[in-house]
Amino acid sequence: MEVIHELSETLTIRAVLERYCRAIDRLDSELLASCYWPEAEDHHGRFTGPVRNFIEGVIPLLRERYEATMHVLGQSIVDIDGDRAHAETYNVAYHRGSNEGRATLVSVGNRYVDVLERREKEWRILDRKVIVEWSKLDADVTVTHPVEDYPLAHRDRNDPAYARPSVS
Repeated sequence: MEVIHELSETLTIRAVLERYCRAIDRLDSELLASCYWPEAEDHHGRFTGPVRNFIEGVIPLLRERYEATMHVLGQSIVDIDGDRAHAETYNVAYHRGSNEGRATLVSVGNRYVDVLERREKEWRILDRKVIVEWSKLDADVTVTHPVEDYPLAHRDRNDPAYARPSVS
């Protein structure tokens, strides 16, 4: 495969993985579904099954259990073979919530092991396995610097990231 074409395809696959992070953190089920083919399977801890069931379950669970999440991607190793690709992507997922009145932060070091497929020039996940490397629970988490002057994050399409600012 030509190097430029391979780099382009790898960046396109990486964009799917990044879109997944935005979707899961903004609790955007429509955007989340756009990362997967309709018949995709997801293996996410106790959940293993069709992606539609994963999406139907994970969005309400995250909304109920956590005040915010942030999924941060690390390096990806992508192996493209025609219209199929295998990707291993390192990531850390942060989950801010509370337990019995105590502010908590759960941090999880994961790897996403994905099979992606290209159909009509579009890459999406066909199979995802989440491999946990480590996890950590911090209790009594507090904000350690003033954040009053920053825009507030929203866990929906009201988040500032969805706005398309005009350039003057």
